[in-house]
Amino acid sequence: MMRGRIKRLVALCSVCILAGSVHVHAQQVRTYTNKNLHFKLQYPADFQVKTINGAIILSSPLKSQKDTFAESVNIVTLGADRGVNNLKDFYGQARKSMQETMLKVKIIEDKKITLGGKEAYLLVYTSLRKKTTFKFMQVMTMNDRLVYVVTYTALPETYEEYLRPVKAMLNSFAFVK
Repeated sequence: MMRGRIKRLVALCSVCILAGSVHVHAQQVRTYTNKNLHFKLQYPADFQVKTINGAIILSSPLKSQKDTFAESVNIVTLGADRGVNNLKDFYGQARKSMQETMLKVKIIEDKKITLGGKEAYLLVYTSLRKKTTFKFMQVMTMNDRLVYVVTYTALPETYEEYLRPVKAMLNSFAFVK
């Protein structure tokens, strides 16, 4: 049952791939606060924030008319009512599900970190989607029995270019009451 929900979460993250972008040249920041999900983070002021199927998508406009893919940072949550008991088990099942359902997955980095002062798992990997290889950074943490999955998606050739503002967003992530 939980495995099916994890597969749906992986699929939801996949839907979010094409939804937004991260722009590195932003000078000012804004704060996004979600009182229902009890978190906040800072993001570049030129980003747009939208919600699609429960996923929060932070995106900026394409850099030019020739730019065909918009990088994005997406946040999805999964609650305790969905069978999530602890972060370690969720992470293990999510990682296994990702490798079973995604094409040509190559794990680049897999380690424990913190997000918002909580234990978290960071996973960097590439995968083939619709004949295009994407590079992902996923951070998963748990707070009050709610799992938070933050996913940065980019083309491999633009991943490093957008990594600095993404790390700033992750460093600003905080849980609120």
